[in-house]
Amino acid sequence: MALFCCLKPALLSPMPKREIELEMARRHLAEAEKHIARQEAIIAEMVLHRHPYAASMGERLLETMRFYLANAKAHVDRLERRDIFEG
Repeated sequence: MALFCCLKPALLSPMPKREIELEMARRHLAEAEKHIARQEAIIAEMVLHRHPYAASMGERLLETMRFYLANAKAHVDRLERRDIFEG
């Protein structure tokens, strides 16, 4: 009980499920963008150091990551539209 004495009441109230889902989807989208940027940097290093096979494998993985990113963006868009219509 003492743990909650300094928290504002707004912090104790649960968030609506759709808001939690939208925030989670946005977080996943941001994380996917970071992973893609990192993968692009790794591939550039592989090319720079003349590791063509590893670079090509990295490119294949990057294609999959970009596919996931496109789906994550579409998911966020759907959630945002649903949020607008459902208020």
